[in-house]
Amino acid sequence: MLAPRSDFLWHRILLHGRLQLVRSQLDDLCQSRPPLPSDAGLIALEKAIQELTQRMHALLCAMSVQDSLACPGLRQATRRLLDAYSKPLKNQGRRPVALRFCQGEAVVVYLPYYSRSKAAPRSARQRVFPRSASTGHS
Repeated sequence: MLAPRSDFLWHRILLHGRLQLVRSQLDDLCQSRPPLPSDAGLIALEKAIQELTQRMHALLCAMSVQDSLACPGLRQATRRLLDAYSKPLKNQGRRPVALRFCQGEAVVVYLPYYSRSKAAPRSARQRVFPRSASTGHS
């Protein structure tokens, strides 16, 4: 039986697949070692290697960030931070966030998103009205 598809799990599978594709392309480049008839050929080879390694860098970093969310230490630190906040925050689930690392293109990861709890409707809020001292009401 297949597990229900969640955006978070589906995204992890896609990240892994993208990393496998880059590794395969890098392996193909290592195996082929094309001849370099001119300086333009060398420049093209360097550019191809640089693009693949930068893409691999970004994907590995994104997978590490994504995997770190399951770390008990990070979850405890998050809980302490949430407890220390003066107003309660509501967990809104994971949201996609595009991260740009020092190498490679931006990669989307799913991170926990917390927001303030919804305020009470305007009519239910407690109201304070200034009173005039001349009315005699206390």
